[in-house]
Amino acid sequence: MTALTDLCERWWQSRLAASPVWATLLGVHEHDARLPDPSAEAEAERRADVAALLAEAERVRVEPGEEVVAAMLRATAEDELLVLGEPARGEVSLAVLGCEQMRGDHLLWLKALPETAYTEPARAQALLERLAGAPAHLDASADRYAEALELDLPPVRRSVERVLSQLDAYLDADLDADPLVALPGPDGAVAWREEVRALVRDEVRPALAAFRERLAGEQLPAGRDDAHAGLVHVDPSGELYRRYARSYTSLDIDPDEVHELGVDYVTGPLAQEWSRLGAATLGEDDPLALMDRMRDEPSLAYGGEQEMVDHAEAAIVRARAAMGDWFGRLPRADVKVVPAPRHLAGSGAPAWYLPPAPDGSRPGQYFVDNLGASAMLRSEGEATAFHEAIPGHHLQLAISGELDRVPAFLRHGVQVAYAEGWGLYAERLAEEMGLYSSDRDRLGMLSLDAFRAARLVVDTGLHARGWTRQEAVDWMSRHTPLPPSTVAAEVDRYVAMPGQALAYKLGQLEIRRLRDDAEARLGDRFDVRGFHDTVLGSGMVTLPVLADLVDGWVTRSAA
Repeated sequence: MTALTDLCERWWQSRLAASPVWATLLGVHEHDARLPDPSAEAEAERRADVAALLAEAERVRVEPGEEVVAAMLRATAEDELLVLGEPARGEVSLAVLGCEQMRGDHLLWLKALPETAYTEPARAQALLERLAGAPAHLDASADRYAEALELDLPPVRRSVERVLSQLDAYLDADLDADPLVALPGPDGAVAWREEVRALVRDEVRPALAAFRERLAGEQLPAGRDDAHAGLVHVDPSGELYRRYARSYTSLDIDPDEVHELGVDYVTGPLAQEWSRLGAATLGEDDPLALMDRMRDEPSLAYGGEQEMVDHAEAAIVRARAAMGDWFGRLPRADVKVVPAPRHLAGSGAPAWYLPPAPDGSRPGQYFVDNLGASAMLRSEGEATAFHEAIPGHHLQLAISGELDRVPAFLRHGVQVAYAEGWGLYAERLAEEMGLYSSDRDRLGMLSLDAFRAARLVVDTGLHARGWTRQEAVDWMSRHTPLPPSTVAAEVDRYVAMPGQALAYKLGQLEIRRLRDDAEARLGDRFDVRGFHDTVLGSGMVTLPVLADLVDGWVTRSAA
């Protein structure tokens, strides 16, 4: 074991300890009894630990062949410090701004814990301790959100309302239908099952109800209105927005340049594609008129809940059969389509992906919000499946989790621009692979491309230029065919997660640039399977590190 390998392992173990529910989802069970500690005191300890690890990473001996791992270890530690902030420099922790519907601490209970399993007796006993910790966890979370008010950084009122809606949907459901009550446990453990039920009834639900009341009483009245939804209204310097953007994209962005990039793409090359495909499918070559028509075109919409599930499954079957021609390395884990939990229907993304458990206990899962099927055009169903499952996130994240010579922090970490950039790249790659079943489904590919490009405009518009929520809704409605409910939910997502929306298109453009450059440099020696294996072969990397990886592959291939 080299010095760097040892440091990577210590870094990984520290991250698992700081995120115990994530550890359980990964099949690491040493922390099954614990919950994350959101308190300011725990955060200060974590900040000191990360800073010490970073200092060690900067002076550790790097052996030949370890350069990528060393670069990513430093980048990962630097990113966590970016999120934690440095009080000595007057930087606020981004955790205090987490009262929103996309990443809020309540989702640990509504979304993350219901995906865990406790089939071994020791793990089952640990779950009881974890559930009993709900009041302390949620009190500490509400305390952190209260810090934001003290710092004059109030949340957005509409984001708080969406959180309250999620909590109400969960709390209004019958206890017997509670996903925590139904968590997988040991066979025949009747007494244990009753203990779980009692803890959910007597600890978890009351804690979530109290958490809800604190948000309604403290956060909601102080919330910013729709005219002041962007970060620029609470931080005119733009420092907070740049920190968020760097964390998600691994790039130091210029908001004005990104804004104009999005405008130019939507009104330039993408508009030309709309014209060509619109004329061929619906007899409409004017992009804006075509988008208006698409919103009300019956043939582009889902007819019911099951159709959305069936459509996704059929797309994944075709993609699974075609993988071998485009990828040398294929994942061992499979992926299945899962309807979204009822308490999350209509409150977040219309689809999302959960990677397989490394221990093989859970396959990759592609969740579709079929109860909110009207929020996704049928024409977008295939492109979304290709993005979230195959050849998108499932191929990417399952392969990453199965890399046996890559440190765990690279196999299971998150680099949003790399991850989501690959998802968008996969939507276009699916066209090359011949996976779309009709021109109308290709319209959906353009629809998704349009709203990811529109994100560049809307996100920077809100958080750097001070757009109102309505201005953002109007721009996205004008330049994408998304239905009004989807546009509203998407804009509220960008409000809740500043900078995250930039990662998709910026990541895709970089991966496409790297491929174009490789094809130009290698000519007939370019091997698309080799390129894809290079992109997916080192785990979760930043965009700058990915560029170095591809450059090295091209150099070796040209020799």
